[in-house]
Amino acid sequence: MAISRTPWSNFLRECHGGAIAAGSHTGAGIGSMLLEDNVLNHSDMPFRFKSAPVNGGGIYDVLIRDCSVGMPKRYSPLIRLIVMRTRP
Repeated sequence: MAISRTPWSNFLRECHGGAIAAGSHTGAGIGSMLLEDNVLNHSDMPFRFKSAPVNGGGIYDVLIRDCSVGMPKRYSPLIRLIVMRTRP
């Protein structure tokens, strides 16, 4: 049974690897996410999303709105779509 929860207005500090993260070899993909009114300070990567099409995944409909990022080690969100190809 899935429980729907909507977290907002969070304060995150000194997070390692991604303050707000989703994915890593996701089969159904990452989507329909709203990240709103969050404060992220001193994080390695404020936002991190990973998916692999080879597993049937993808990244779609992710909205980041009204978030404050202070002193990140990387200044842009990391959104990685892993594409693996085999040699012919």
